[in-house]
Amino acid sequence: MLGQFSYANLELVKAEGFTRELGLDPRRLDDAAIESIRQRVQNVGIFVSSLDLGGNHIDPDPAKRETQNQYAMKMTELAGKLGVAYTGGFREPSEARRLRNKWMRSSAGIPGSTSGSGSI
Repeated sequence: MLGQFSYANLELVKAEGFTRELGLDPRRLDDAAIESIRQRVQNVGIFVSSLDLGGNHIDPDPAKRETQNQYAMKMTELAGKLGVAYTGGFREPSEARRLRNKWMRSSAGIPGSTSGSGSI
């Protein structure tokens, strides 16, 4: 279940017995806020398995890609400060399908593909 971070949502996670994305933005948190969240998660007694990196890490626009990569690094640092062992993300199914098809055309040497090397 996805949602914005709040202490009430944290309590709800524990009370209802399900997992929830915390919706944290590392660009808006100072060390005091991060420590407060870490302590509250610990006190509530839930386990946060990972933080979502989100975004498009392979955006063709170099500026957008750099912004996303900087966000991913900050989220990874936040995970470490919170004691969360993993970060991750996923591709939108339609984008994953597009990339797979591009790779298949490229591997088969179909005209209009980027190369015959199979790289995307």
